[in-house]
Amino acid sequence: MDRWGIHAGLIYPIRHLDGVPLYSDLFLALEWIITTSGAALILSPKFRRLGLALALIGLLASWTQLFQNQKTLMIITILISFVKSPYDNRPAHRLLEWQLILMYLFTALAKLNGEFVTGATLQTLLSDRLPVALPTSAYAALSWTTIALEFLIPVLLLKRNIVVLFAIFILHGLFAVTLDDIWPFTFITYALAILFFDSEDEIKSRDPHQL
Repeated sequence: MDRWGIHAGLIYPIRHLDGVPLYSDLFLALEWIITTSGAALILSPKFRRLGLALALIGLLASWTQLFQNQKTLMIITILISFVKSPYDNRPAHRLLEWQLILMYLFTALAKLNGEFVTGATLQTLLSDRLPVALPTSAYAALSWTTIALEFLIPVLLLKRNIVVLFAIFILHGLFAVTLDDIWPFTFITYALAILFFDSEDEIKSRDPHQL
């Protein structure tokens, strides 16, 4: 996507938060530097909290310039991780698990309204990307399959059924290759799903000073 065009307000102006001005190119470059520096520092146990703080600052700044649901999910995840590491803290771990469950439930409920159930939304998004033309009924079937999976996935996550990981990886992998600009959402969904397969004993036994 033309990120610079979005920043300049040339495309997708509706995604920009009202009342917050678009900042200059210099601040946009600074935002990218802060965010990527934070991501790099998160990998170091010694500077992990500093990295989380920088990543949070960069994402919050980016969120004011281009509102996206995936940024909101990333901000919530980083904020919880900054307060208490889900690596060794069960309440923080559980909060992130429930964040993913709620995301799936409300996403599925939202798809029941509007044009998604008819297949019109997927037809608009995918018709130019697929090598063959599909009938409207096929898009409707894909839409209902997506909704069914998004209702089923939370149930399987709570049961710690390993099959759910394959469903999540396939579903979000397909989303990422067919839709624009959602790879961050895909990767954070993978990370949150893996949390469900961290055992209670493993979490309690970890050194809190490790990553």
